[in-house]
Amino acid sequence: MIIRLLTENDNIAHEKIASQAWCFTTDFSGLSLPAQIMPGAFDEKTGALMADMEVYDRKLGFFGDTLNCAAIGGVASKPEYRNRGAIRAVFNETFSALNEKYNWDVSVLYPFSLDYYRQFGYESAGDCLEIN
Repeated sequence: MIIRLLTENDNIAHEKIASQAWCFTTDFSGLSLPAQIMPGAFDEKTGALMADMEVYDRKLGFFGDTLNCAAIGGVASKPEYRNRGAIRAVFNETFSALNEKYNWDVSVLYPFSLDYYRQFGYESAGDCLEIN
């Protein structure tokens, strides 16, 4: 497995993974990557994109202090590559090599499943509120 940042040449491969993971159709014309930081896992034999995620470099206010934050979104994998460690490899890259570059103090995400993301060290930080 090869882990590297996606480039604009990976737009269509990313869009295919996202549309399969979240069941939406897409128009492949005029695409651009949704985030500037997008680590992906590629099959070393075929070069196919197996999984990727969006990482946004943000600041987070915390008790009057400012923390560097990796905001994680768009975690997706192609169905045929699931359960092969691709997402774990992408998370490991994010929290090692990328963290050295961006010096993140924390990371946050909005999980589809808290049980799934616990394996990566995430825990619920609060309840969901709906305000009308």
